[in-house]
Amino acid sequence: MSGNDELRTLLNKQLLAAARQQGNVDELLSNPQHRDPEDANNFMFDINCTDVLGNTPLHLAVSSGSIENVNLLIESEAGCDVDPQNFQGDTPLHLAVQIQDTEIRRGIVEALVDAGADASYVLSVAISDIAEFDRAPQY
Repeated sequence: MSGNDELRTLLNKQLLAAARQQGNVDELLSNPQHRDPEDANNFMFDINCTDVLGNTPLHLAVSSGSIENVNLLIESEAGCDVDPQNFQGDTPLHLAVQIQDTEIRRGIVEALVDAGADASYVLSVAISDIAEFDRAPQY
């Protein structure tokens, strides 16, 4: 493995860890040393890298409930994919609608949808919830 490959692997692991633990994603994204020395328009890391479960940094930032890191990732010049599926078939939006805190859930869902995430899943969940409510006994 070349030095650049080792650095890419290390930076990918650091990005996954920062997103998972509400760490400093901004430091990784803004550090000029993390740019490709042969092409300054590209990064040395892969913003869409995955962990052993197929989760990208965006999946992990959503799961950690960090609105700030979600926004940093989707607004990054590194080309963050807003609709990747992990090995369970979940996109970041699938994970976002499961967040218990209403304010955090709303902020992350809005950020993902505004960034172009496929909202058909959210609509199907909302329709299902409405149908379930309509079937509930009325007292």
